[in-house]
Amino acid sequence: MTGDEKIDCRDEGTVSMLYQRLGRPALSKTLYLVGQRNVAEEIVQETFVKLWQKKPVFESLRQAYAWVYRCCTNSAIDHLRSKGNQTLELEAEQTAESIGLDLEQKTDLKKTWKEILDTLNEKEAELFVYRSVEGMSQDEVAEVMGISRRTVNRIQDKLAKKISKIQERRHAG
Repeated sequence: MTGDEKIDCRDEGTVSMLYQRLGRPALSKTLYLVGQRNVAEEIVQETFVKLWQKKPVFESLRQAYAWVYRCCTNSAIDHLRSKGNQTLELEAEQTAESIGLDLEQKTDLKKTWKEILDTLNEKEAELFVYRSVEGMSQDEVAEVMGISRRTVNRIQDKLAKKISKIQERRHAG
């Protein structure tokens, strides 16, 4: 199958093929976000169950991957929010170490990330994860989220304002 053929998920064989081609990359990205293999596997499996239930028709393999990736990311964000953000704290710790922050700055970064995720709507949280955690470009985010680059910029501007307000409140109090 080339990347230009329509992908009809009403066919069980097509869904199986998608799982074979996209399951491992989706698992890798989901594992990176949640930090626990069993949770990542469950999220990916649930994503493919949703794919089978919804039976969408995609214009290309690339569009199917974007759908799977987005669904996995949203589920990972939901998991992080419900779990008290322990995985997000680990991610913040790794980010802090990679940029050479001291202990107090690391603690502040962890608290800030948790507070940020807790105050964002779904699209903002998704964009935050793609840009800040995954390091995706605006064009990549637009493709995965299925929105224009202009919309990515608008959401990112709102996100930056929210983050600034959070940081101002934290440093004022």
